[in-house]
Amino acid sequence: MMIPMEWVDGIGRSWNYSLNLFLCIGCL
Repeated sequence: MMIPMEWVDGIGRSWNYSLNLFLCIGCL
């Protein structure tokens, strides 16, 4: 089962964004 690299990159970016946002909120 092949997953397009665009999908992997997009999911990775959105995951990192969500994680950073969560950490920022946790620091406040």
